[in-house]
Amino acid sequence: MNAAVAAAMPAGAGRDVLLGARALTKNYGGLRAVNAASLDLYRGEIVALVGDNGAGKSTFIKMLSGVIVPDSGSIVLHGREVHFATPAQARAAGIETLHPNLALADVFDVAENAFLGRELTKRRLGLIPVLDLILERRARGFAVLIISHNLERVFSVADRICVWRRRSRHRPGRAWRSTSGRR
Repeated sequence: MNAAVAAAMPAGAGRDVLLGARALTKNYGGLRAVNAASLDLYRGEIVALVGDNGAGKSTFIKMLSGVIVPDSGSIVLHGREVHFATPAQARAAGIETLHPNLALADVFDVAENAFLGRELTKRRLGLIPVLDLILERRARGFAVLIISHNLERVFSVADRICVWRRRSRHRPGRAWRSTSGRR
């Protein structure tokens, strides 16, 4: 395949989808929080969701991780459609969510919040910086989806960046490769 053809191919073409969202939609009364959002994550890839406040990024993550049940659409994990009614079901299937906000336990760091409610008897993570944890997961073949407003950090770790806008059809197929030069 020549360079021009390779550059024109969508990110991940020819690779197996580890986790996929197909036209996920979530409404809250008359408010459509997420409208037909689709995204594929590939093994060993970090994808960043960035964009306007209120664009549905957090709601999208909550649907993938079983916190919220989508009104329509589907989630595909390892090639099979899955349905999560709880975060415990998503965790059992291998989907983990780190919540670095104060909505959980503001006395804990991100790594501690990751194990909230299922604490380890030994603290294996120690004080690992979040970016190091993300890079380690990618190196182990995990797909990582992050939401951040810190574009400097996004560019330092993301393989793809999907920009979401409020009040638009969320199909983040327009993605930009990170300028980090790793890939």
